[in-house]
Amino acid sequence: MNRSRKAARYGSLVEKWAADRYGLEFERDAWHDARKGDRPGDVKGAMASRDATRFRLWEEQHRRLRREDGFYVFVLYKPVGRGIKVLRSRSLSARSLRVRFGGAAITRRETSSSSRRVTFSTVANPIQINSVATDSRGAKKLVVSKSRISLEEHL
Repeated sequence: MNRSRKAARYGSLVEKWAADRYGLEFERDAWHDARKGDRPGDVKGAMASRDATRFRLWEEQHRRLRREDGFYVFVLYKPVGRGIKVLRSRSLSARSLRVRFGGAAITRRETSSSSRRVTFSTVANPIQINSVATDSRGAKKLVVSKSRISLEEHL
């Protein structure tokens, strides 16, 4: 099974797990995956790895979820055999996650719609993502703030 098919399979398993855990109803649309009552939501899954694991948020989708009082379900998992083991999950109102989009696209696939990658610690403890900075070695970093403490997370 190629990498893309595995990603699709794991994504489906994550969505099914999230629907059971959070009582969601599937509703396939261009901008959301599910509903809980009258609130639209999107399920984001990320495979745990030794590198920083990230969830991708899309600007247009995020704005619409915020506007319509939507939510996210973030699921961190690892593959086990043909299934998954959920390590952590979090349901979060889209309004409570403030993300600043913009700047240069990181890959060609990101040129049509702005996106931002966030770590599980970002969604577990909602903080504001202020900007993208580059350190002395040229590594890109997200500059975020949580209360009065300034943090940096590698992209």
